[in-house]
Amino acid sequence: MDNDQVSAGGRTVPDLASYIGGYRQLSVHPVGFYPIHLDKSPAVQGKLNRVATADPIKIKFWAEHCHHRSFAARLLAGCRILVIDTEDPFKHPDRPGPDGELILGSLLEDTDTILPPCPMVRTASGGFHRYLLVPKGLPVRSTVALWPGIDVLATGSSVILPGSRTEDGEYREVRSFGECPIPEAPRPFISLIRGLQRETNTDRRSAPQSAPRAGLDTVEVSRRQWCLLFRNRVFRSFWRRQGKAGDATDSAYEYHLAKACFCCGLNHPKAEHVILNWRREHGLQRSLRKLQEAIVPKAWAEVEPWVERWHAEREAAKRSKEAAKTTNLILAHIRGAGAPQMPSDIAAALEIPRERAKKAVQRLAGEGKLVSTAAGYKLP
Repeated sequence: MDNDQVSAGGRTVPDLASYIGGYRQLSVHPVGFYPIHLDKSPAVQGKLNRVATADPIKIKFWAEHCHHRSFAARLLAGCRILVIDTEDPFKHPDRPGPDGELILGSLLEDTDTILPPCPMVRTASGGFHRYLLVPKGLPVRSTVALWPGIDVLATGSSVILPGSRTEDGEYREVRSFGECPIPEAPRPFISLIRGLQRETNTDRRSAPQSAPRAGLDTVEVSRRQWCLLFRNRVFRSFWRRQGKAGDATDSAYEYHLAKACFCCGLNHPKAEHVILNWRREHGLQRSLRKLQEAIVPKAWAEVEPWVERWHAEREAAKRSKEAAKTTNLILAHIRGAGAPQMPSDIAAALEIPRERAKKAVQRLAGEGKLVSTAAGYKLP
């Protein structure tokens, strides 16, 4: 039997691992697959729960006859797969946001939880997807920004798979499905998610405790930044002087509040401003010098390695993202070819759909980056 075929139900069907990253491991769960466009929109018509499929013949048709190379997985009813999606703080270069990795690490540390090794994918925008299994009897639901910079993707959600390419770049495996089976998530971690989801539901039905109070000072810290902080369950508990095991001194609370501020992208003055508001909230008269010279610097020293990593990886990620964009790949290919190229030549060389190559070169020609000739497109 050929390497690209497997036997299923007495018939020979194509092995789709070459088209879909993680296909063999994901297809044993209630998961459907479907192709996507560069803008992440579905390349099929109809409701995703109906059109998404695990049928290898249909998927091979999409890949070989429709020339689709980017796929997403739809987590269908009964699926135990859980994807933890952490955002890169520089996902939007003009509007830095929370660092999902930092917040997840801080959350796990504060709750003394360790995630097992699991399949991990670096997204096109610099974030990460971690694949876990929900323990039986502890279902969770999908939630966007359950914590700042952290989305929880469960049944009813879609997730773009490794090997796929979008306008932002390519989704790449950091730890492949082949080398690491999808493990079950720790029960304390799932309980933490479920508890916050229940709390969020309660907050929505009543006056939300997770929303910042109207009286908070928004001169130094914007209302958006206050909202990011108060959406963090750990920050809320510390703000209310609750849930602190062990050292429950005011200094310990201020230390963890400062760490939460840095994880949400605030700088030193803003972290100090938040803590001064916290003191005012609880009627505390404490040393400003100790805050500025001891507590905040110590909190910063703990998270500084991750923040330094932001800046070290930012330019590399930006260059990688630019190089991975379809337009840049096409320009590089034409430059290397040294001769005019037709859209069909470009599509074959870059293994992208011909229609995508055609639209891309037409757009580049309209922008003056390519010149159309009878022999094809060339650099001006």
